[in-house]
Amino acid sequence: MTSVQILSPHVRASPPMASLRTRTEYPSLVVCFRLGSSMERDIRGAVSAVVSVLETQSRDGYAALLAKHPSACMLVRVPRVCEDALGQDVLELRRSFPHVPTIALFVEAESDARWALRLGHAGVAELLACGASVSSPALLNALSRTEVDAVAIRVWRVAKMQLPETLISILKPALRLAHAPTSIPLLAAAARMHERTLRKYCEGSGILSPQWVIGWARLLLASYYLDEPGRTIQSVAGLLRFPSSVALANQVRRYTTHTPTTLRDAGAVNTVARLIERRLTPTGARMLELLLP
Repeated sequence: MTSVQILSPHVRASPPMASLRTRTEYPSLVVCFRLGSSMERDIRGAVSAVVSVLETQSRDGYAALLAKHPSACMLVRVPRVCEDALGQDVLELRRSFPHVPTIALFVEAESDARWALRLGHAGVAELLACGASVSSPALLNALSRTEVDAVAIRVWRVAKMQLPETLISILKPALRLAHAPTSIPLLAAAARMHERTLRKYCEGSGILSPQWVIGWARLLLASYYLDEPGRTIQSVAGLLRFPSSVALANQVRRYTTHTPTTLRDAGAVNTVARLIERRLTPTGARMLELLLP
């Protein structure tokens, strides 16, 4: 295990078993990618009490599962020396879906440390050493860490927005709710305000409206998924529960003047984040108010 850590500084090795009392959040789904039937059964026995486990043999099957589960984690095995095809397929999945958290199982006396290094450079941040079986507490700890680094936190980190604190306190809760259509009462509850207080807060802070913040949060999350080349516009619309891909395209066009395709080509998250910086500030909001129907 030590040799793997030295070889791959980008990989965070799982620590010894820690208390799970403060780690109760898990992904909605664990996708086992070509683990083999024996190891897959072992994984199911270890975590199926708290996390759904599905297996796929193909990249298309993996993409189909991700289209239905916004909170998923991929579980792979660090390839052996002779398993370059498996390693290349895992790297291709990382390129297509770089935001999906991935845990790599380093099987003692089998896995190749050089592949552990390559997976680390590809963004696999969890490396879990195992022998003939996988420790349930250790795997649950690793799964919990992937969920703690939740989608909303990752989006916020990628966007790198410079915003006034008054806007951050509303936009962050909206982003946590953005996987589904959200109402102003739901946003108010997430921001720990009464609905009337939220409306007055937005008005006093120069924010156009709570609904406008909700719309931008939904769009920022959509842009995060659009930046993954393995996702189709239709799959992103379904993932975020838009009525159709046309509804998503209409929102993208209304807020940004882009189509989803041109937004993706321009760098979706960066484009939307810069627009939020300009248009959700008090000055930008006043200008937009004149343009909205």
